[in-house]
Amino acid sequence: GLITYMVQPAVTVLLFSVVPPENKATTISASNIVLNLFIAILTFLIGVISDAAGLRLAFGGVTIFAYAVGILVCLVLLRTYRRDVDRRNALVESQVVA
Repeated sequence: GLITYMVQPAVTVLLFSVVPPENKATTISASNIVLNLFIAILTFLIGVISDAAGLRLAFGGVTIFAYAVGILVCLVLLRTYRRDVDRRNALVESQVVA
């Protein structure tokens, strides 16, 4: 749940500002697959680390790791945001004119 609340605002912004309307369903499905994969990996890491070093260190470490990865992913996405929005606008405009 924590990871979902951390990621959901960024996913929502991308879905409604970058993705063309006809691709939203596919994008939502793909984002859910990626999110569930990431949560499965984090859950696995919590289990492995808690067996080795204790639950408190495992949960805290994985949460900090998730925040760090989230920040890095957002920074990477922000580098291409303007270009993605321009491409989306051009695509939508070409379909409206045609």
